Amino acid sequence: MMITELVDGEDFRQRLVSIGLVPPVGASPADLAELAACRYQAGELEALPETIKDLLCYKDVMLPEVLEAIERYLAAVLDQP
Repeated sequence: MMITELVDGEDFRQRLVSIGLVPPVGASPADLAELAACRYQAGELEALPETIKDLLCYKDVMLPEVLEAIERYLAAVLDQP
């Protein structure tokens, strides 16, 4: 039996924290993505495009709420499909 690790909200949070985002406690994936988009547009979080590109490599094992947050708040900001 194969066990697959899913990309969940905590994984998303940890990836964003690793590039310098300081999110509020209990932020949802949508909150995290919206905050990251704002910080990126403000000239911060230069590593955000690469981080999101890496995360999207795991799209098939990503929880829907995380994928939806990325697509809704970050795709347009980062010019990602």
